[in-house]
Amino acid sequence: MIVSDKFVWLHFPKCAGHAVEQALRSVLRSAPDVAFDRPGDDTINWHDTLEDRRRRDPRLALGERTVVCGFRRLPHWMLSRVHYEASRPPYHCVTRAMLCRGEFFHQNGQVGKADAYVEHYGASKVDRWVRTEHLLEDFERAFGDMMGSRLARGALRRARRIVNGTRLNYMRRLDFYFTGEELAALYAANPLWAELERRLYGDILRIAEVDERPFYFVDWQLNFVTANPTALRTWGLSAEEVLGRHMLDVFPLARSSPPYEAHLLALRTKEEIRLKTVSPTYAEPVEIAIHPSQAGLKVSFERLKG
Repeated sequence: MIVSDKFVWLHFPKCAGHAVEQALRSVLRSAPDVAFDRPGDDTINWHDTLEDRRRRDPRLALGERTVVCGFRRLPHWMLSRVHYEASRPPYHCVTRAMLCRGEFFHQNGQVGKADAYVEHYGASKVDRWVRTEHLLEDFERAFGDMMGSRLARGALRRARRIVNGTRLNYMRRLDFYFTGEELAALYAANPLWAELERRLYGDILRIAEVDERPFYFVDWQLNFVTANPTALRTWGLSAEEVLGRHMLDVFPLARSSPPYEAHLLALRTKEEIRLKTVSPTYAEPVEIAIHPSQAGLKVSFERLKG
């Protein structure tokens, strides 16, 4: 939490709170009317709401202060949260069912729920929300009248150049983790979050599956990690016949073919490859896009007419 004579900043976890804190420190660290939470102070909690802090310090009075808080799209918040917990001891990993319900493990092993966070922070009657996906414009809108727009913009630009040591590296594409039905189920299981997201963004996120381009993901050994329903339908295979198996075990005719060689080249060069060729399995023209990442290759493809 950051408290000044004009505002209170609430640090909603996994919603760019460190970037905002760095931005405010860069211009207000010497201001006598601003109090930053001190690292290592056991009497406070950086993620306190106003109610939490009042219980610790009954002298805290809101007065005319503006309450500002971070926020983020639900599925992106969930992915950030579960990957964060999986990256630190004791390395809790959720099940797919938990992910699609908006559930995750806290570090102590207790199960948390996304909607509980909206209920927790919304009870503080937030005046202004800073959306992670629109950080610069929302930061300026939230703090510009209290510290000057130019100063606000400059502060955040400087702060964003600071490398955050907790930055996570994982696939961000929602269709890698969710089907359209699963994403809808995630919002349905967290109605408070869905309502607030509609109010702040104008909608909630959806994945269209009717014309969804088929894609799959393989690891560095070319074992299938995932394949979306469109790819499985295109191949006429089930997930059990594909996932966890090597590409050549599933498609033995692909050996030494241009598509397979392109996969090997992308692994060596770590560069994106696009090609139009003939599928060695179906003898049909296809267009393939191969995108390397730290975890392997994300590959999308499309059958071509003619």
